[in-house]
Amino acid sequence: MPPSEVERVARMTGAASRHAVRVACLARSVALARMLARRGVQAEIRVGVRMEAGQLEAHAWVEWDGRVLNDDQAHVRTYEPFA
Repeated sequence: MPPSEVERVARMTGAASRHAVRVACLARSVALARMLARRGVQAEIRVGVRMEAGQLEAHAWVEWDGRVLNDDQAHVRTYEPFA
């Protein structure tokens, strides 16, 4: 699948999650990864954590070919991903 098509699927999934029902990052990432897998694209769900104001926060996103598909790269960098 060409990169432009992978990115289009990611944009469509993101738009649906913002406008239809607010969906948590993990559910949104699983949905995107499954949609891509059905199209033969092997993407990876990444989970990271950070401490914010004394609280542990977690976040999930999808990466493909070294690119973050469903989030902002700068935002994702604020989390320490699990190996």
